[in-house]
Amino acid sequence: MTFRLVPSLLAGFLACCIAGTASLAQQSAPQTAQASPPVAVIEKLGSAMMDTMKNAKQLGYQGRFQKLAPAIVEAYDLPRMVSVAVGGAWKQTTPDQQQRLVDAFARYTVAVHASRLDGYSGETFRIAGSAPVSNGLTRVKAQFVRSSGATEDIDYVMQEDGGRWRIVDVFYKSSISEVATRRSEYTAVIKNAGVEQLIAKMDEKTAELGHSRTATN
Repeated sequence: MTFRLVPSLLAGFLACCIAGTASLAQQSAPQTAQASPPVAVIEKLGSAMMDTMKNAKQLGYQGRFQKLAPAIVEAYDLPRMVSVAVGGAWKQTTPDQQQRLVDAFARYTVAVHASRLDGYSGETFRIAGSAPVSNGLTRVKAQFVRSSGATEDIDYVMQEDGGRWRIVDVFYKSSISEVATRRSEYTAVIKNAGVEQLIAKMDEKTAELGHSRTATN
């Protein structure tokens, strides 16, 4: 099943993330003199997404999933994002549950990208600007530009940790917070059914995304 792809690819990296000693399977590309570190992270992620879109049909869903996974794990601070999304329950979970929450969230995040980036029609990806916000955070404004000229705005909230900038939240259409959306959903599941059920539900959604896309491409 689709959601079993990530552990073999990312388990070691995610374990290091939890311990605060993350290492990358792939070396980061050199940053250009013109790009600030936060912008360089998003430029690299954008390049991976565009390459995936251009080869979407040849790759199929499984290929897109495998291609995007390293880029997403490198760019996103997935442990921080899921710990915030889980809310106060995070401190009551065991280390094993925390690890499995991070793994499940990683699989789901990659699956969403692999599902959405399923074709290419002349789109481009560009950085529209960046600016500090608060508490050491920086917001990088990016856009997918369609061949018609229409744009889809995606704002990436970045934070530095140990000299490395990573994404800690995403605002779709510059207004819809990914972490806030997940927090509303995840805390409700935990309250009603517990952490184990949340992990199961995340994996169910990941599998559904894979099955629906595998059936068509």
